[in-house]
Amino acid sequence: MNFPDIKNDKVKKQKRLTVCYFGTYRSEYSRNRIMIKGLLKNEVNVIECHEKLWEGIEDRVNAVKYGLINPKFWKRIITTYIRLFRKFKTIPVSNYDVIVVGYPGQFDVFFAKLFTLFIKKPIVWDVFMSIYLVAIERNLHRKNPFSVKLLKIIEYVAMRIPEKLIIDTEQYATWLNKQYSIPIDKFCLVPTGADDDIFFLEQFSEYVGNEKFKILYYGTFIPNHGVPYIVEAANLLTNDPSIIFQFIGNGPEMNICLDLIEKFKLKNIEFYPWMGQEELKNYIREADVILGAFGKTPQSLMTIQNKIYEGMALGKCIISGDSEAVRNILKNKNEITLTDRNNPESLKEAICLMKENSNLINQISRNAFLTFNRNYTISLNGLRMKNCLKNLTM
Repeated sequence: MNFPDIKNDKVKKQKRLTVCYFGTYRSEYSRNRIMIKGLLKNEVNVIECHEKLWEGIEDRVNAVKYGLINPKFWKRIITTYIRLFRKFKTIPVSNYDVIVVGYPGQFDVFFAKLFTLFIKKPIVWDVFMSIYLVAIERNLHRKNPFSVKLLKIIEYVAMRIPEKLIIDTEQYATWLNKQYSIPIDKFCLVPTGADDDIFFLEQFSEYVGNEKFKILYYGTFIPNHGVPYIVEAANLLTNDPSIIFQFIGNGPEMNICLDLIEKFKLKNIEFYPWMGQEELKNYIREADVILGAFGKTPQSLMTIQNKIYEGMALGKCIISGDSEAVRNILKNKNEITLTDRNNPESLKEAICLMKENSNLINQISRNAFLTFNRNYTISLNGLRMKNCLKNLTM
């Protein structure tokens, strides 16, 4: 299974493709922003038909945790979709060629189908990730097994509604194929990428080293990312005062990390709260090494996280946990350095290797920068998405 072709279309000029980007998707989430931007950069018209349902990931977690049969939850769903329907009615059918349901869209695809019962328009869903799997990995099936089972049924049926499903890696498509018996040719691969309007580097510059060797992790402290693993590696490097670990973010596993720091009495770790992207970029630029994900959950092993692509876009040396998904597109010790997710000693050794070898940092950083610009920019991902949609409208 390969990414859609990204060669320029040499067919005669046709009418510009127009997409109705539909649903209660998280409009601020990087995946949706990148997909919409990518389409626009490839001369695809995008009409957004959107209503906000979720306040954030914790809101969705609480919905499953406290019961999908909660009357207040369903009242909120009904009122939101009534507003969405009113908005959808104002868009003339002739104004768009295809409906794209944004992430997350497990409920939205049902309404997209309902709203278009008498309209012959293809539906495409950017699945991106299974919220059933997210619920399992957060142990919500132990707190509310009925809600999680219901969620799995909803997702099972939802997968069968669209003509095409968008996912970011071959490994995730294979998992969905096995979990829900979805034909593999129904999936279209569009990688996560990074917003290179924000995370960009006009020209790669050689790494020259700093007085302090800064290791940066930024993101949510969830099992997918394996932040306690990083803290354990920091403990193994506590005797080298020149190495500093910086953490930006928060999340459910923060307390586990704080307990480890107290247990090991670590002094080589700095914590920073969430920050704006411009400020975050400064921390990334000043870091010597960017850390990816080290969790052992299926989700972590099947995906390639935003922070990896963002580090590549900024020409940084990245260390991340080994997985088939990463190896499928990036070469170890060439565009990234991969470590054993079961052994923090492996991360410690990778950090020491980089610290003592600026030439290797430069080689990996440069290759990562070039690979990103050849394959994973917003424009290229938008072209992949465009070609996937065009196949349905020709």
